[in-house]
Amino acid sequence: GKCLKNCTPSASQLCVQTQPIMDPILKDADWYGPSLYCFAVVMQDIGSTKKMYDLELLQGAYGRKTSIFGCENWGVFSDKEGEVGPGAPLVKLE
Repeated sequence: GKCLKNCTPSASQLCVQTQPIMDPILKDADWYGPSLYCFAVVMQDIGSTKKMYDLELLQGAYGRKTSIFGCENWGVFSDKEGEVGPGAPLVKLE
């Protein structure tokens, strides 16, 4: 594409606005920080005798604040009651 008026093409031919041009524009801009809701579903009663590690894996991630627990808001839904960690219950779905 073509650059706009007062735009200086960079070495990659992308148009960049210089900081003095952008400062007055950004000064009055409202910042809306990113927000993300992450969730996981843990099925504990699947009718199998095979050991499932889903909840244990999520509990480990909860302890490290990684995976979905790095999101601003999160929820873990399950078919049974339980908790992901201290004070973090599973949301039981019927």
